[in-house]
Amino acid sequence: MPAAIDDRTSPVWTRVYAQDNAQACGEAVEVIARMSVKRIVIGHNVDKTGIHPICGDMVWGIDVGLSAGYGGTPAALEIDGERTRVLAISDPKPW
Repeated sequence: MPAAIDDRTSPVWTRVYAQDNAQACGEAVEVIARMSVKRIVIGHNVDKTGIHPICGDMVWGIDVGLSAGYGGTPAALEIDGERTRVLAISDPKPW
C-alpha cells in the first residue's frame, strides 16, 4: 500500500488536526491554502461529545464513535456552500 495512504502521518491517519493549538492550526491554514479548499474534515479521532469545529471552523472533527465499541450517538456534518450545520439525534434508537 502506498505510504500516502498507509503511513500514520498520511492525510488518512494523522491526528495533528484534532489538536486545537497554534501549531496544528498553522498547519491547517497551510494545507487549506495549498489545496484551495475552505475547510478540512477529519475522522479517526473519536469524540463522543459530538461533531465539533477545531481551529475556528477551518477543521471539523466528525468521528462520534459510532462502532459498538465506542457507543457514540449518530451525527452528520452538513456543508452547504459557506454554511456548516451539525445534524445529531438527541434520542437515538437502536438500528
